[in-house]
Amino acid sequence: MKESDLHALLVAEFGASWQDQTVNGLLLADAIAAPKEVLAQDTFQDGKAVHIWLLARDRSPAEEGLFVGFSSQRQEFCLAEFSPKGAPYILGFHATFRDAIEAM
Repeated sequence: MKESDLHALLVAEFGASWQDQTVNGLLLADAIAAPKEVLAQDTFQDGKAVHIWLLARDRSPAEEGLFVGFSSQRQEFCLAEFSPKGAPYILGFHATFRDAIEAM
C-alpha cells in the first residue's frame, strides 16, 4: 500500500467534507496526518507486532494519545494508542475511517 492509496481511501469516504467535525469536536482537516507506517501491537492477536499506517491524530503531543490507523493486512481502519512503555497498541478495528475517528 502506498500513501496515494491511503489518500484515495479517505477521499472516497469524505469527498470535500474535510471541514466536518467529529462528535468530540475534532475538525477532520486538523486531525489528518501525513501517512506514516508504524509498528503496533495487535491486542486481538496476543500482542503480535503488525504494521499499520497512522492517518489521523487527536490533539495530543507527538508520540502520545490516540490515533486512527489502517491495517493493509486486514484492510480495516483501527483506533490505536501510543504507549509510553513501547510500541503503540490497537484498541479496535472499524469498517470506516469515520467510525474509527468518531471512537477517538
